[in-house]
Amino acid sequence: MAPASRVAPEVRYQEPVKRIIAEGHYLSSHSYAHLLLCENGVSLVGEDSLGADFAIMESRLEKYGLTHEQYCWLIPPYETYDQKAVDVMTDMGYRLVNPTGGFITGMDWTSPGASNYRSTEEILEHLWKYEQENTLNGVVLLIHAMNYPDRTDEDRPYTHLGEFLRDGAYAIFKLDTDHLFFHF
Repeated sequence: MAPASRVAPEVRYQEPVKRIIAEGHYLSSHSYAHLLLCENGVSLVGEDSLGADFAIMESRLEKYGLTHEQYCWLIPPYETYDQKAVDVMTDMGYRLVNPTGGFITGMDWTSPGASNYRSTEEILEHLWKYEQENTLNGVVLLIHAMNYPDRTDEDRPYTHLGEFLRDGAYAIFKLDTDHLFFHF
């Protein structure tokens, strides 16, 4: 899932976003402003605010000709939410997905020098180790397909994912009504 609503307006991302769509890859977003929906069991965003935020996200995605059915799968922002937020998002027609816990792929947005930084080498090594010990069958990974400014081209995990599809060991299926998750 790419953070398309923030990426799409930037000129440097226009062609890659169009290519992602043309190649049939799934494109969605966490929301427009990546809102923190709750904290310590307390809702932080009301229905109106969440609806307004999603309306901006949807308008950005639809400028590329996408329909709601094409981007209805959603990993909530920060992977943190409560039942109130779930109810609002599902009432808006979203199907929520949680990434498999314990992976560090979602840290691909961190910057070198930050205390929470995870290099691509570290992220990929973690995936390889997990795969060797368990397999990746049934795993749902959060990977940001975005050009974070402090990361070089070589320090972006999504550019190296082909390594995990080696030898036909894994297949990725589109998220639709027949496939609830990526099947590895």
